[in-house]
Amino acid sequence: SLPFLLLPLPLAWSDPAARCLYVLILMGCFWLGELIPIPATALLPVVLFPLLGIMTTGQVSMFYMKSSIMLFIGGLMVAIAVEHSNLHRRVGLRVLLLVGSSPRMVLLGFMLPTAILSMWISNTASTAMMIPILEGVLVELGAQHRKMMMLAIAYAANIGGTGTLIGTPPNLVMFEFIGKFADQPITFGSWMVLCVPLMVVNLILSWVWLQLLFLPIPFIRNKVADKDEQSGSASCEVNKLLKDRYEELGKMNRHEKA
Repeated sequence: SLPFLLLPLPLAWSDPAARCLYVLILMGCFWLGELIPIPATALLPVVLFPLLGIMTTGQVSMFYMKSSIMLFIGGLMVAIAVEHSNLHRRVGLRVLLLVGSSPRMVLLGFMLPTAILSMWISNTASTAMMIPILEGVLVELGAQHRKMMMLAIAYAANIGGTGTLIGTPPNLVMFEFIGKFADQPITFGSWMVLCVPLMVVNLILSWVWLQLLFLPIPFIRNKVADKDEQSGSASCEVNKLLKDRYEELGKMNRHEKA
């Protein structure tokens, strides 16, 4: 009944803009109320725009298959493959084992794989993949570090998303806009050459900043300078937990290698 309730809008004004506004309001109501699956709502313009004389089917369909959209779809496929093969767990645990088990090194150990994953999959997906690993480590590391670690993963995911074109949708929007100009220099490789060094610098600055806020720093009287570092026994427990989790993964299978 919703399409019929909104019918006075395109009937009162014969202008194409009014008909387009009708489709936009209809889609907004469908998205908010989830009256049909959200992806299905996104396909309504393919049917309604030609039906209402706003655009032809060919013109509408062209926008669904742009190069930037295909890049984004490719990134989603990579995210599904990484999650299905458990590659994110192997990468995350391996980096944590390499950097050490003190709080400041665990902090770096979570930020590095999160940023690397976020370069190739969405920020939200990379964060969701790392949180389960973090929850297990926090049991041994201590609940007092929860806020710091949660912020670290969120910051690292956002920073890592700037490293490649498919890291986050706004990158693709900018790429699509710049691509309209002749002789523009943006390619997948040139974007990485420019943005990966900036990503590394921002990641290091975030790591240092989080330490200043939440961890005692030698020779610096920050607000947590009077708190003790993690005990040696707790550090051993964290290291043992990480080794056990990594060994549970077994040998790298062909899905992870692919």
